[in-house]
Amino acid sequence: MTEEQARHDPRRNILLQCIGASGGVIPDITIEPIDERAVYMLCSDGFRHEISDDEIRACLAPGRIQSEEILKQGLDGLIELNKQRGEPDNITAAAVRPLF
Repeated sequence: MTEEQARHDPRRNILLQCIGASGGVIPDITIEPIDERAVYMLCSDGFRHEISDDEIRACLAPGRIQSEEILKQGLDGLIELNKQRGEPDNITAAAVRPLF
């Protein structure tokens, strides 16, 4: 399946785990070295429906993020873009950039 096919597949929103739906949740954990130049983001699927990877990269590019305020503006801008494009799902996102 291609990435484009996955975006339109009827199974795209199947929950594999859900807090409260079963007796327990087993989190997926990946341990990798932290890239001090990277911006890390955790978001809901509603954040991702109406914006592209390229738009996210443009707003949150590590070379662009020189302060907490710029990071906040980039994330807020992406949230507003989702709203303008009519995203009906909840839109939640957090982004961080390591300080070394």
